[in-house]
Amino acid sequence: MEQVFMEKIEKNILNNYKFWLAVISVIFYGFFAILDGPHISPDSETYINMDISREPVYPIFLAMVRGVSGEGYLMAVVILQSLLAAYAAYKITVTFQEIFELKYFLYVPILLLQYAISMLNRFIALRGAAYSNCIQTEGISVSLWTLWVCCLIQIVCKKSRKNLMAAFGLALLLMCTRKQLLLTIPVLFVVLICVYCIPKWSWKRALWIVCAVIGLFLAQNAVGKVYNYVLRGDFVGYTDSSNTFFTNMMFASDREDAQLIQDEELREVFLTLYDALDSQKLNYKYAEDGLLNLESYYSDCYDEIGIRNTQPMLLEYAQSEGITDSVAKSMEADRIRTTILKDVLKDNIPIMFRVYVGTCIKGFIQTIAKVHPLLNLYSALAYLAYLIMLVYLLVRKRLDKVVKIALLTGLLVCANVFVTALVISSQTRYMIYNMALCYMVAYLMVLEVFATLPEKLMQFVKFAMVGCFNFGLSYVIIVGADLIGLGYQTGNVLAYIITVFSAYLINGHLVFKKQEGEERGFLKPLLKVYASYLFTSLILNAVLLQIQIELLHIPVAIAPVINLFITTPINFLLNKLWAFKGKSR
Repeated sequence: MEQVFMEKIEKNILNNYKFWLAVISVIFYGFFAILDGPHISPDSETYINMDISREPVYPIFLAMVRGVSGEGYLMAVVILQSLLAAYAAYKITVTFQEIFELKYFLYVPILLLQYAISMLNRFIALRGAAYSNCIQTEGISVSLWTLWVCCLIQIVCKKSRKNLMAAFGLALLLMCTRKQLLLTIPVLFVVLICVYCIPKWSWKRALWIVCAVIGLFLAQNAVGKVYNYVLRGDFVGYTDSSNTFFTNMMFASDREDAQLIQDEELREVFLTLYDALDSQKLNYKYAEDGLLNLESYYSDCYDEIGIRNTQPMLLEYAQSEGITDSVAKSMEADRIRTTILKDVLKDNIPIMFRVYVGTCIKGFIQTIAKVHPLLNLYSALAYLAYLIMLVYLLVRKRLDKVVKIALLTGLLVCANVFVTALVISSQTRYMIYNMALCYMVAYLMVLEVFATLPEKLMQFVKFAMVGCFNFGLSYVIIVGADLIGLGYQTGNVLAYIITVFSAYLINGHLVFKKQEGEERGFLKPLLKVYASYLFTSLILNAVLLQIQIELLHIPVAIAPVINLFITTPINFLLNKLWAFKGKSR
């Protein structure tokens, strides 16, 4: 009896995908926790020391773990952050699986995409650590954001009241963790209006929503003041609230702007700050032409201007004025910044606006990739493909679940880019929140698009997907052969031999399936496939490569990408009408 009972339990565990998703996530993030341990960044000390400029949630979290664990508490922090990351990855995977009723492990890519982003940050990015290992707000805020998005998805698709309450609670936590996550307020407002008011307008509901989001804003403000009162004895909010605008303004300023400042003493303060920054070339005049170059230079200067120059210099000035209390000094620095901003801001708006536009452009790129000439083009094409799929599904399925979630994702990306560009810069750590979400929703839209395509068009799409796989293999062979000295033409021949055989095997079973009553051998179709690709992949591709590289001077890394759009339609027609066309019995 006991043995039968245990067998049933084991069978249920094996068949429970949720259990295994959770186990795999814990193992994945736990591996990085053990591998790297705590990752200390330049900002870490300000959280550990509970600096007044920092929002309360993460410093309180660190203090609580320190109080329980004592020495070595940072490792305990990393373990807890890794468990939170594992739960967030598990939760959003399960959320999508249940809403779309995904079967046959179609939900697995959703989980793997989140792992891919973590591995990207660990092995490719210069930081060399997953965010779950970092002693900074992203250690918890990225995971909390993912859980908040899960609540929004449930609200949008099911009008879940339980998730509505959770969304407000998580929004409060996020706002009290990072200041730019105040964007949760406008996002919540738009989502609630669209879900509860627009389908059937109600002024009572609209008023309730307005009161709720105003209450949320007041609550986060109160949390900061209570935190500072308990910790420091002063009922004040976070300081340095004007630091971002002031940093941007100082970057965009000229020395002549001092004449705009009415207070004579503050005019001298401005000149002292400006001369110190100008001597280090921390000014827009030293940036190269172009919006992205201007933004990139500003991003490089941001910490130098705001953290290492203006902030300590303003605190020193406050000290020289006889202000010794740390809170009072920070508040005086805020007062000076605000006063100078009021006088100087209007003359610097054109440069500051250019910086803002460049920051927004970079933000959209950083959300799904990295700023680089090739990746910039990829980002533009990726957003275009996302928009095309969204419009297609909107026409075919109206406001279906996938369309609602795709629109929600667009709202989240735009809000994060526009707000973050306004209050700080578009560094990767600030844009990472929606990276996995964008690819997950794009994946779900692809599944929905495939389900609505006509059979003949679907056949071409499958063929194109096989072609993309073989292109990737061909790309590696061609570029690799060129790098090791064999030459790109030799690589082209090797790629032809290997990828055509691969295309024959995959297309024969996936794309051009045998029809009932059709006879098809193995060798003859294989020879036909090699012959059909002989013209496109070998001869035509070789000619195109010669023209592109030798005459047009297109890089070897780019030329094969261009050729893909030329050869794929030709290959499809040759395979469909000749190579895989068998005889009827």
